[in-house]
Amino acid sequence: MNGVGSINFAISKTGGTYDDGSPAVNSNNYGSLASSEQSLYENLQFTTQSQTATTVLTLPTAVPGLQFTVFDVDFANNDFADKLTVVGSFNGATVLPTLTNGVANYVIGNVAIGDTGSSSNSANGNVVVTFTSPVDKVDIIYGNHTTAPADPDGQAISIHDINFCRPLTTLS
Repeated sequence: MNGVGSINFAISKTGGTYDDGSPAVNSNNYGSLASSEQSLYENLQFTTQSQTATTVLTLPTAVPGLQFTVFDVDFANNDFADKLTVVGSFNGATVLPTLTNGVANYVIGNVAIGDTGSSSNSANGNVVVTFTSPVDKVDIIYGNHTTAPADPDGQAISIHDINFCRPLTTLS
């Protein structure tokens, strides 16, 4: 979309450590697309269920809609249970997206939870996030569901293809 400008990415975490050179832009997770597809990769070693990593996308101007995919939201027994929460805002007011789950996860409102395994190159762990209302900021919060062990093992997601929706019309 012309005239939007640069998106500001701010990444923070409440504990744990980053692994595998992350956060980074690479093709470690590619969710069934071509293995050369690049995305924002975050691989974390959390030490408690309550620790999270938050990626905040701040847009220089509001957009009428927005869509992106998060790869590899899944579950491994006695290892981890991915939990992805997405919240947007427009001029400070909360805007909730629609999340569309993959085979390896389920959705409740604006939260996706991994409930079966998926490899990093499979679409099974994909979650599509769609905002159909104006948005100028998006918070992507990644951590564990209560089905994870008390000290989860390493887990990773990737954020891919942020697309802006621009409705078109013809006036006569």
